[in-house]
Amino acid sequence: VEQQVKHTEEQIEQTIGEDQEMTKHFRLLRSVPGIGLVTAAALILTTSTLPLLRTAVNMPPIVV
Repeated sequence: VEQQVKHTEEQIEQTIGEDQEMTKHFRLLRSVPGIGLVTAAALILTTSTLPLLRTAVNMPPIVV
């Protein structure tokens, strides 16, 4: 199971790393305490407005 998790995390990082803008947002999100790899990736993939945000204050609530 641990190998599968590591492999999946590597795939996520590789996919995000292929796009300069996603990489920028990924690094910014990861700098926030409590935001890990999976959460940052999920926010990037589910929030179409992320590139338009200047600060976290402007971020709309995410409904799950």
